[in-house]
Amino acid sequence: MELDKAKELLHLFQRIGGYLNQSVAFVQDSDDKAQLLEYRTRVAGLMVGVFDEGMRPIYKRFSELLSD
Repeated sequence: MELDKAKELLHLFQRIGGYLNQSVAFVQDSDDKAQLLEYRTRVAGLMVGVFDEGMRPIYKRFSELLSD
């Protein structure tokens, strides 16, 4: 993979995280507390997966892409 492709993939993964955050806000406005906590837990697991399986390998290969 080339650096420009890695940057684009990271951007896509960041967008996924943003959409997941938006989904929590959506559920927060329309669900009860217990369901919201369950949903947030599931979304957190997805976000960890996106980072661990998607972003971390890119950062490992292209450490210059890590923010200061």
